Amino acid sequence: MTQHFTRFQGALALFAWLSVCVAARAQSPVREMRVQLAAGFSTVDGRLITAGDTMIFMDDAQPQSSFYATRAQIDQISAGDGDSVVVQFKQAIRDRTGEQKRVEFRVPAEDRDVLKAWFGRGAAAGGGTPAQSEEFPTYHAQRNKLIGNDEGRLVVKPDRLAFVANNPAASREWLFTDIRGFNQKGPYRLEIQPFSGDKYDLKLLGGGGMSREDFKRIADSIARARAKR
Repeated sequence: MTQHFTRFQGALALFAWLSVCVAARAQSPVREMRVQLAAGFSTVDGRLITAGDTMIFMDDAQPQSSFYATRAQIDQISAGDGDSVVVQFKQAIRDRTGEQKRVEFRVPAEDRDVLKAWFGRGAAAGGGTPAQSEEFPTYHAQRNKLIGNDEGRLVVKPDRLAFVANNPAASREWLFTDIRGFNQKGPYRLEIQPFSGDKYDLKLLGGGGMSREDFKRIADSIARARAKR
């Protein structure tokens, strides 16, 4: 494979490649999901397939616009709005609308966790570690204020939290060691209280919010870091 990202030239080529992939990874499960790919103001029906360490999107109406990427070529998979999942690539792929580094799929509820779990397994035979993006996900979020709201993303990194707002002036970043309190008020509400600076009350938008397990994992990381202050 001479390029990290390749555009398939037709359904037959895609099926042929997938057959080779499955044969080479006989022990690895293959999962097929019916999805819709966001394409401008419309959606594209298709199938999202995970086989071994490869993810493939098959465009039903325009097979030549199908694409694939390996786990190592994906930067992160995170919750989008409503029932969607956002896939961020390290390099651009090409779908029917052109080159993209970020695509959004509408995925059935029972498949969303499966897709994120697939990404979280990390490189299979290469001895890699589980993908950090699954361990520390990104959430579409809104900061609630007395006057107006700021929308953006809550990014969870190994040693810090960051609210990356659409309005750069409202963006903030806190090292775990600088966070006094991190509280969850249901899956869609979070409160970040730093030792210095304003408290941030965040509403998570879509994607099922933050699970209790993810909250506890982040809160435990903050507690461990704070203990070393």
